[in-house]
Amino acid sequence: MSSTQNAALDLGSTPAAARRFRCWPVYGAAFSRTFAYAIYGIALPNFLIYFHHIEPATLGVIIAAFNIAFIFGPLVALPVARRIGNRNSALLAASSSVILVALQILIFSPMALILLRAMDGFFHGFFWPQLQCEVSYWQRDAPPSMMGKFFQKYAMSWNIGIMTGDLLGYVIVFTGHGNEFMALVFAWACIFAIVFSTFMMEGPKVRIDFSTGRGLAVPVVLESKDVCQAREQTNAPPVAEEKPVPSQQRMYLLSFPVIFYLIGTAIYQYLKNFYPFLYPYALNYQGIGSYWVYLVTFVGQAVQLVFIIAWTRFSNRSGYNTFFFSMFANVAFLAWLWDYPNVPVLTIAYIVNGALSGWLYNFTSRIMLEYGAAKKSLKYASLYEFFNGMGSSAGSLFPGLIASATTLDTNYPVTLVIVSGILMVLIVLAMLASKHRAP
Repeated sequence: MSSTQNAALDLGSTPAAARRFRCWPVYGAAFSRTFAYAIYGIALPNFLIYFHHIEPATLGVIIAAFNIAFIFGPLVALPVARRIGNRNSALLAASSSVILVALQILIFSPMALILLRAMDGFFHGFFWPQLQCEVSYWQRDAPPSMMGKFFQKYAMSWNIGIMTGDLLGYVIVFTGHGNEFMALVFAWACIFAIVFSTFMMEGPKVRIDFSTGRGLAVPVVLESKDVCQAREQTNAPPVAEEKPVPSQQRMYLLSFPVIFYLIGTAIYQYLKNFYPFLYPYALNYQGIGSYWVYLVTFVGQAVQLVFIIAWTRFSNRSGYNTFFFSMFANVAFLAWLWDYPNVPVLTIAYIVNGALSGWLYNFTSRIMLEYGAAKKSLKYASLYEFFNGMGSSAGSLFPGLIASATTLDTNYPVTLVIVSGILMVLIVLAMLASKHRAP
């Protein structure tokens, strides 16, 4: 017996040909998706506002079509992913984006854009829940020493993707003297990187194994046509083993009702889309170049990334406190904009909202991932994306309709009332959770 074979036997049941589990394609897919769509998501509205002078209500419908369709995408993607696996589902979404985005930059008819954006949003729902499901699998099976590390790398991947895309978009449009169409074409070309990353993801016949202290790729025997069920059964601990007692930190997160993180996710996405929708209109009214949208978005995203990195190392109690601080701060900024609706104040609010959004995202996503890991179900990631879509669509649809019916500035008092009402609901839910929490 060779020394290599002896070493393999020393690792227990790990075969000699075992390899490391590929986690990087999930991070790469998250990065490349947000990178390409960060540029495209700004270039398309800018192009329509500055060159086609589109009405806010029409643009709101075009943007909302993507987000509304995204609401229903995960509902269809859930049973599909259980049959073909997370990797194939994400690959389907990435491949469809190549075709649909190409058509969008060739056809600028409002009706065509609404249809194409809706189709793109629908297939978008086949992408993010599957990536989050993969990370939830890894987090569930990881040893305590690796608790939260996968989630942190995943969050950094898509945040850095957005930030890098915003910065490069600024360079392209600034050096191109406001050529937003060039930015659209570049963003489409970057979508091919998403296809490559999803193609390299581990398939449903492979799971991650930490029994040797390393994340190794281990084959899964698929006796069922339901590939996710087979993977869950393979990953599940033997019945005879005693299940580990959940940590106090995990039980703290699970004490919040599901509706708490769903409402928190919706308002996070509403505010995250509210400022980017109004900002290019405000700049255009003042005769300011569209490239500033990329730069201000970049600064806001950089601030959000810093806060996400910093706060993932803090306790869940700190996450709870900063979550509600962020909600109160948003109320204060909306009241300020109501009194002083101008570009400088809107710019400050837009940038600071990056930090506030980081706090909102950090706490709600922690709760979502813990529910997915504890219940061993795709349902919580799919619900998370469902409410993501609701908040995102409302964040562009409502401001657009309000701006066209009245004025752009009317959005500030209306949104102030909405956010204040949701804040009251979240406070009540948090109080109920504290009463049912074990001392």
